[in-house]
Amino acid sequence: MKKLFIVGLLLFSIYRLSAQEISLEKGWKFSTGDSAIWASPTYNDQHWKSISLEQSWEEQGYPKYDGFGWYRLHISLPSTIKEQAFLKDSIRINLGTVDDNDEVYLNGILIGKYGGKDGPITTSKYGPRLYVIAANNPAILWDKENVLAIRIFDTGGPGGIYGTPHKITMADLMDNVSVNTEADFIFGDKNTISKQIKFIATTKYRFNGKIVFSVIDPERDKVMYEKTSNAEFTSGRPFNYDFTIALPGKKSYRLRYAFTDEKSGKLIEKEDHTPYILTPELADKPRINGPSIFGARPGNPFLYLIPATGKAPLEYEAIGLPAGIKLNRRNGIIKGVTNKEGIYPVTLKVRNSKGVKTKRI
Repeated sequence: MKKLFIVGLLLFSIYRLSAQEISLEKGWKFSTGDSAIWASPTYNDQHWKSISLEQSWEEQGYPKYDGFGWYRLHISLPSTIKEQAFLKDSIRINLGTVDDNDEVYLNGILIGKYGGKDGPITTSKYGPRLYVIAANNPAILWDKENVLAIRIFDTGGPGGIYGTPHKITMADLMDNVSVNTEADFIFGDKNTISKQIKFIATTKYRFNGKIVFSVIDPERDKVMYEKTSNAEFTSGRPFNYDFTIALPGKKSYRLRYAFTDEKSGKLIEKEDHTPYILTPELADKPRINGPSIFGARPGNPFLYLIPATGKAPLEYEAIGLPAGIKLNRRNGIIKGVTNKEGIYPVTLKVRNSKGVKTKRI
């Protein structure tokens, strides 16, 4: 039989307010077991032990414990975070990673469970947890002490709440924006690359502002190139940002795409990396590659392209071809038909302004 374990989280006056963010990293209380009264804001958890969100509970004195548990934390929710927010309709409670399943209570009221998936709690729903509730939800006590209690069930192995981040914020305008960087890079001459980036909105709000595109040398953390462009997008009408740049050197660079909305002042940014291909550059002098043996059945069409590299234009020569087989000296294609079976040693030559290369096949 699985053991019963409850983890309670109380939000007291232990919080850090940064802009519109309240940290939930410290001040947690913990107890093994399971009891419905542990969700109540009036429950006295002073005898519970402190616990960190940096590790699973197994690593903090509860080895091989599976089953139920509660985390509790006391905290004040200042109404200033709502007043200062651009969007004032909802808050986001980010609990990092839950292992394996959860029910979340705020002041005794269930506000989220199972990561938004189907239950029961005894099934594994391991993964990140983010719950969004309305700012006028009666579970929230603005400018007063709140108690957040989280009931966890661990099916086996590590259990509890850990990972990052753990915080409460107002819903942000940029929660509705994504930056798609999945398009392939296109490589051009003189170390140039091109790509298309998409700024996608899932709200009818009309985003209007500036995109700052930066190329950063990761070794020196120095901006090598920067360009600012206007951008406008909304739901169903993404903004496509296309760029072509010549990279300063032959290595990987960080690319940053930062959009700031003019009306709200909100920012979203994403970084990308240019691929670095280790294949050496082709030399200007001619070179003949490929295998030294090539064949075809007598009486069948013969087709062979001399695999040569070097600075264009290249001129081709083939000495010793059998009757019926001919070379196009401009493109290096050997083709034709010969009916006589045999082994034909052929000497290939490729030349350009930088030199000549010979190979016997």
